[in-house]
Amino acid sequence: MGLMSILVLTVHVAVIDIISKCMSASSAYPVYRNHNEKFRNLAATSDYVYIGGNSMIIQLSPSLIYLPQKNFSINGLTSKYRENWLLSTPNNESLIVCNFNSTFDTLCLKLNSELSVVSNSSSLIINKPAIKYLTTTNQNTTILIIASSMCLSNAEENKTCNSISSYSLDTFLQRFQPYTDLRNITYAVEYLHQTKHVTFKAIVKIEKFTFFLFNTVDGRSKLGKMCTGSLNMTTNTFEDTPIMCSHNGKNYTLANDAMHWNGYLFVVFSDESINVICKYKITNVKVIFMKSRQERLKCPYNDDTENAYFKKQTLAGWCFNQTTRQCQSDLGNHTCPELTGEFCDTIVFGSVEGTLPITEDEIVYSGEIAYSGIIVKLGILGFLTHSLVFVGTTTGKIGKVVNIADNEPCPVTVHCLECMKSEIPACGWHILSQRCTVNIEQTTWWLPSLGRQCLKVTAQEVIINDTTNNVKQFQLNVTYGIPQNTFILGTTTVKVLKCSAFSSCGACVNTHVCFWCIGTVSCVRHAAACTTADTISSKIDIAEFKCSLCKIETSTFEDVIFHAINTLANREICILKRNGDRKAYKD
Repeated sequence: MGLMSILVLTVHVAVIDIISKCMSASSAYPVYRNHNEKFRNLAATSDYVYIGGNSMIIQLSPSLIYLPQKNFSINGLTSKYRENWLLSTPNNESLIVCNFNSTFDTLCLKLNSELSVVSNSSSLIINKPAIKYLTTTNQNTTILIIASSMCLSNAEENKTCNSISSYSLDTFLQRFQPYTDLRNITYAVEYLHQTKHVTFKAIVKIEKFTFFLFNTVDGRSKLGKMCTGSLNMTTNTFEDTPIMCSHNGKNYTLANDAMHWNGYLFVVFSDESINVICKYKITNVKVIFMKSRQERLKCPYNDDTENAYFKKQTLAGWCFNQTTRQCQSDLGNHTCPELTGEFCDTIVFGSVEGTLPITEDEIVYSGEIAYSGIIVKLGILGFLTHSLVFVGTTTGKIGKVVNIADNEPCPVTVHCLECMKSEIPACGWHILSQRCTVNIEQTTWWLPSLGRQCLKVTAQEVIINDTTNNVKQFQLNVTYGIPQNTFILGTTTVKVLKCSAFSSCGACVNTHVCFWCIGTVSCVRHAAACTTADTISSKIDIAEFKCSLCKIETSTFEDVIFHAINTLANREICILKRNGDRKAYKD
């Protein structure tokens, strides 16, 4: 599949032009250009778009209109600093920014939506970072998780060389430490060496796990996993294992980016000539992690065996007995759920560097680099059943590469009404094939489930002569096509009645073809069948009204009055009957 360019980014020195084009619309999307600023990152709320520049924060309206900064400050701090390397909106009301300035190694600010400083912190220590980050929530605390390709530490840690660390945004950028026991280093991974580091390419939150895609110095990729949805552990719950993709007999081992959608992890690999996007089922990924850690920690385990990049956490003398499926030490065998489950409530082991590779479930895209450039960024526009995958390349192009959908996302039913009950917006009723399906062909013979309406056929009752044989009902089908290939658009049941079947005046005259005989108090098909000329039909000279009693008898001189509604003129009519004479008066 060719790379269809939708957005084009032209990158020059300190210049980025963003041109947005809609392939099906006549007008272009809003454009913001800044020839004096290098864009580093972007964040957005429902009210504003923020761009982290090389010298300042740029605030735009949703229509990409530049909003001049007011730069309100506290204690001399403003929102205008150089090299804004972190830009995050953990909620819809605040903006977290980290940058460098001449006074601090790094300065982090919490700003309100108008870019006024709310609080600040200079506790993070890092040198020219190359990082990935995300925010998550644990025990009602908003946490910032940073994966850094350089040493990152907190001022209280005496310049510990962390690769992964977590900080509370509620107590602005204090180390996330839910326990008073300082031996617990929750959600932190320390580099083994000051100079031998990995290059983080992506960080993704999936369920209660945070996944980290990174490349090693030998040009291979690994996927790290940390259980950030649990606090019942004494180690960091971090483990990693290689990830690769095989295509046309070649193994791709160097990844550039990853994203998550609908239970799958999508990773883009490249070599000198080909881009490949591979799909991994999360449940399968978890199984490989379990097998990889068990293989890495199997008995006999050498405690002196060092990790390559991260300081391992382990209790001396422990290993995994693959026969008993328990953790083993000189003290005996003990149940070890951390090695046979999801590696969340860890007690004995942490920072486990595995060796069993994760392999792809499916290739979703491959293309030549010469055509589009190296894919370095994946994006996704997701729906409940499918998504559009977009990519960004080193040649400054952003394009749609693939539409991912489940094989059978819609309900299996032969009834349109059942299809309309589907909560999946991409599904709908294909009229001609009589199936609930995604409208891949973009046909007009398709009813979206969001409409909650099927084709409906209605029919009035059929009134037949009293002398005709009795027929209670018949099926009416509305069809489309030729006799050899006919499609049923809709169907309904038509009732067949005789006028004599109606026992009330109202029901009789509402048929519009029957007549009510006043003298015999009966309903007939033709007025001539009445014994007298006194009849009531659907139209009378006074008013058209609905009634259940058309013959009124009285032996007194008292007025007998009832009301009926004139359905044509929306007027109320009083019907007066006295001594057999009928008159009408407007109320």
